[in-house]
Amino acid sequence: MTPLGPLLALLAAGSALATPLYPRQQANTSTSSTNSSISPRTIFLDNGIPVTGYTNAQYNVSSFLGIPFATSSRFREPVLVDYSGNATYAKGINATAQGPACMQSPGAGRSLTNGTYTKGGISEDCLGVNVFGPASAGNGTKLPVVVWFYGGGFTGGANNIYDGTAIVAQSVLMQSPVLLVAPNYRLNIYGWLNGAEALANNATNLGLKDQVAALRWVQEHIASFGGDPEKVTVQGESAGAISIALHYLNPAIIGNTNATGNMTANMANMAAMNSTKAGNSTASLFRGAIMQSGAMSTFPIGPANETRQPIFDRISMLTGCSANASRAFPMANGTLAFNQSEFECLRTLPNDLLFNATRTVLDDPANAYGNFPFGPTIDFAAVPASPAKLLQEGKFARIPFISGNMLDEGTIFTPPTLNTTEQVVAYIDEVLPNDPNSTVSNTLLSYYNNPADGSPYGTGNVSAGSQYLSPLFKQVASLFGDTTFQSSRRNFLQRANQYNMTQTWSYLFSQKRAGQENSYLGASHGSDVLYAFGLPGNATSDITVARQFVGYFVNFANTLNPNGNTSNPINSIVSSTLNLTSWPTYSTPTNGGNANMLRILYNNNTIIQDTYRGSAIAYINSVPEALNH
Repeated sequence: MTPLGPLLALLAAGSALATPLYPRQQANTSTSSTNSSISPRTIFLDNGIPVTGYTNAQYNVSSFLGIPFATSSRFREPVLVDYSGNATYAKGINATAQGPACMQSPGAGRSLTNGTYTKGGISEDCLGVNVFGPASAGNGTKLPVVVWFYGGGFTGGANNIYDGTAIVAQSVLMQSPVLLVAPNYRLNIYGWLNGAEALANNATNLGLKDQVAALRWVQEHIASFGGDPEKVTVQGESAGAISIALHYLNPAIIGNTNATGNMTANMANMAAMNSTKAGNSTASLFRGAIMQSGAMSTFPIGPANETRQPIFDRISMLTGCSANASRAFPMANGTLAFNQSEFECLRTLPNDLLFNATRTVLDDPANAYGNFPFGPTIDFAAVPASPAKLLQEGKFARIPFISGNMLDEGTIFTPPTLNTTEQVVAYIDEVLPNDPNSTVSNTLLSYYNNPADGSPYGTGNVSAGSQYLSPLFKQVASLFGDTTFQSSRRNFLQRANQYNMTQTWSYLFSQKRAGQENSYLGASHGSDVLYAFGLPGNATSDITVARQFVGYFVNFANTLNPNGNTSNPINSIVSSTLNLTSWPTYSTPTNGGNANMLRILYNNNTIIQDTYRGSAIAYINSVPEALNH
């Protein structure tokens, strides 16, 4: 056992885990001659294929970058790479440099230390995975595994934005080591094509299917890196968290998790996708989940053949693939696009034409401030019905989870130019998909009628032009944050408790970064990610909160409890050193509990009750059809 003296000293060190770790992005076997802390590291897959990454001796963490895990033909389901049957990998896999990000507009993703995601470029062939683990991990160590799905509104993001070094390093110091796996999944039209033709061609929700493929890859290969395929926790933020929550509704992923209700659906394709190993097609692909700012109803979800049909039609028109447009242009295969379906035309279109049309849609002002044009829909397979209906009927996986929100979720999605009531009503009508008579929007405005109670919370009354913008901004930011984020999280937790799930936890992240620009945003959506990856900056307050945040999640990955193994003396010492407040499970009053959640704030982590804005959020959850929940 590791001596406790070094453990405590390292945990207490002021900057040991907060130093940016991005020299690794340039690391490869040739840099070891100039950087003595970097050295090659090779592991072998079960089939004997070598995978060469590198070890950073400064942190005792090994990194394996850009490993292809599946092929991604346009508008086709992913197919896992067969390394042994592919001459490309016969001599091994070079995993010392980042792979490409999936297709997205420049600037859609940024690294946690303000670099760009484009070091590996962007490509349609983008399904790669990064693996971070202790330098000592190897085949047989069977460490818990965290699989990270990034956010970005289903239109941006990449695995190479996220460096798992600090998480792994802290887990080792806690004597609870984990591996972190970060896969890519396809974005915007490439991963979230919808409409009647897309549904008919099994081309919907491909981003979700990419994630499933990544989880299958983990089942097949993570043992070679020192991980335990039976101890997988999925973690994600925003779009990543929404995706994870939707996986709770997928009958094929649910597997043997004792979900009740009749889950019959046409799942032949997804069942095949989810087969982890021969003879084990129904085993769950993960045993726990951490969802940061996202639940299954956070993103408005309707039927794939209806909800996003206008986007499909517009892309078809912009590219010339529409039946109403001339299609006499060269295709990628050298032929002309005569007599093709719109779907097949889009599938075989030169990528620059499709990409430019997609960017035109993304740049439309109508799609700003939270009105995302691409994302998951009900395809009657991966998402078999509306999330609200499935939750109500108890048709979801019984897998332990943590689900939390930022204090001020709505601020970054609220237009800063709101100055009149008419503008507010128009904005709310825009984001409420099924409220033709404005009945719901008017009722919501009656709940959120006091700007002093608005978001960013705790700022009181403000005047127009102040650092907190206008009173109307605060009002709408509060409304949007609740309709989109808080209500869906609370509903998931309440339904889980209704169906006797006891291993659920919730939090409210209330920390603002020291010296944060744009103070009017408050503790805003997405700002917790820096803390979750141990890279919040140099302020003592932020470093402390980051270590605690990571500490809770490392504990959960190891024990399915954010408090860790409370009977273990090492765990008690670590909890005391990190000053981890005991975090009770979420249990509703109907189950004899208090709806407890952990408020995360420097020097003031406290247990609060998930009852704030109770009447308003209860109303939101009573009208799921208006919100496509």
